Amino acid sequence: MEHVLIDKSVLFLDPDIINRIRGKNGLPFIAYSDLLELQSLTKGHEQVHKNARQFFQLFAGQPSRPHGALPKGTTLRPGDLLAECAFDGQPIFALKRTTAPQDQIKSDDAVDLCRHYDLLLLTCDEAQLIQCKAADARAIRWVGRAPLMPFDQPKTPLAIPDRLIQNRGTIVTEGSVVTTSSGRRLTLGKSISSGGEGTIYGAAGNAEVCKIYHTGKLSIRRREKIELMVTRRIVEPGICWPTELVFNADQEFVGYVMPRAEGKTLQTSVFVKPLLAKTFPHWTRRDLVNVAIAFLKQVQYLHSLNIIVGDINPMNLLVTPDSNKVWMVDTDSFQVDHFPCEVGTVPFTAPEIQGKEYGKYLRTKDHELFAVATMLFMILLPGKPPYSQQGGGTASDNIRNMNFPYRFKKDSGKGKVSVTPVGTWQNIWSHLPYLLKQAFSNTFEDNQRRPIGDWLTLLAQYGEELHKGKHSDELFPAAFRITDPVEAVCGSCKKTYTESKAWFKKMQASGKSTRCAECQKSAKLKHLASESQKKTEQAVQRVAPPPAAATPRPNPPPVRNMTTPAPVPKRTVPASAPSPAPVRQTPTTPQQQPASARPQPFRTAPARPLNHESIVVRWLKQLLKRFL
Repeated sequence: MEHVLIDKSVLFLDPDIINRIRGKNGLPFIAYSDLLELQSLTKGHEQVHKNARQFFQLFAGQPSRPHGALPKGTTLRPGDLLAECAFDGQPIFALKRTTAPQDQIKSDDAVDLCRHYDLLLLTCDEAQLIQCKAADARAIRWVGRAPLMPFDQPKTPLAIPDRLIQNRGTIVTEGSVVTTSSGRRLTLGKSISSGGEGTIYGAAGNAEVCKIYHTGKLSIRRREKIELMVTRRIVEPGICWPTELVFNADQEFVGYVMPRAEGKTLQTSVFVKPLLAKTFPHWTRRDLVNVAIAFLKQVQYLHSLNIIVGDINPMNLLVTPDSNKVWMVDTDSFQVDHFPCEVGTVPFTAPEIQGKEYGKYLRTKDHELFAVATMLFMILLPGKPPYSQQGGGTASDNIRNMNFPYRFKKDSGKGKVSVTPVGTWQNIWSHLPYLLKQAFSNTFEDNQRRPIGDWLTLLAQYGEELHKGKHSDELFPAAFRITDPVEAVCGSCKKTYTESKAWFKKMQASGKSTRCAECQKSAKLKHLASESQKKTEQAVQRVAPPPAAATPRPNPPPVRNMTTPAPVPKRTVPASAPSPAPVRQTPTTPQQQPASARPQPFRTAPARPLNHESIVVRWLKQLLKRFL
């Protein structure tokens, strides 16, 4: 087994080189001095900083196991230390030199270690290559990572019927030992989450997790899809792509290994206003732009490999306090090759495929661009779908009819019944840049979808303008954006506020005063309450009938006198027969009628007056919730 020392110059560019060396039967080594330099680069936004963070997400330095010799048997020199650590759950050896070498050759630490222990140095540093040649140490030049081969793009999904896998071996649960396709043995930790398909367990420290499918969800097609996915080792930060298949003690397929994600879902942290304030109290609008850009870059990378996300929704995106870091989970549902994405949600489904069964067709990148635009809209207007409105039809109908309620063009919404959600959402829309609103209007009203590159350009420009103070950085602006601000005095509360200069002059010319936003809202609520009160009173008058005249109670019918019946003639009974017992005769009386059967006078049910005050109060509460 070849012992390969990987130089920091290579790790800066491609941390996953460690796994590829293992795949070629090599044993990876790293110099301790390079580890320290990598650690110093974990903060920042450049690619080298992202690679350094990716390295330490998979690297586990503690607990480490010290060794007195290399695995091939070479004894350590005095002052040198060797520790066995872990990277991606498998061994990596860190070499540390605590004393200067006694020879007079001046060279890099990595070059010295390779010369003394006959290690093969992998580097792209030209100076190191020259030093290795001078010191008679072995070295090879790293020429870069070979690009991944994109998946095929068939037109139709797999037509072969699927079949369930009936495992008869050990049931996998917390504490079980599973084996990966590369032969690694992993002990499953505590359950992290559980869904309709399977359960996520911790494994291999904090770097990886295992998704174990439920018994009824294991199928031949699911296994074939995961086998196809692991043929492309995708190590893009934030994408929880399957890396290996997982088998139980009886070597039966039960799930797969993937990187561990961080953060909370968009739905439970950003898309609900109180939760956003609680989870990320220091976020501004620039953080929302960062999240949107990070999401776009991930989708752009996947599209370059012909991978369609399919089920884009806020439950499959995780965000962290660092708004530049976004995680994509549930990647086994992605559309890959002829395996369709079998799930989806209505708000993220393009108009032309609304109502179709997801697993019966293959989506296109153009279909996905609609879902991407929807997600961007819901990030910038936290949690608000683009077709959500007052009035209109169902979500599916609004999407089919392209009934976008946010007005941009002069004839926008002509012939359509829709009302823009009032309050905060109108304010946010007014503060978005013109070109960004134009892109949303093109997508949701004209069905002209923008490519991901256009969205990245628009959002990068928006972020720069936010930084320069050209737009409001508030998450939820309290008022409309005013392009020609001027100070004015409110005609109602007499407070000074900012008003549009053009509007102020127009109202002055007509002899009217202007009002601040709070007074306008209060006046609108009072007007709506007054209108509701009038409608309620009219409804009460229509419901309540006129009082009915009192009708006299009819007298009960007289009881007729019944005559006494004639006596029954006696029959002659033979002397030998016993005489029958005398029958006591009782006078017949008329049968008493039940009370319910008696004739009752007609009575009008009293009109039940409606509670005017409670109706108005309830309506006002609903109205205040809608506005605030």
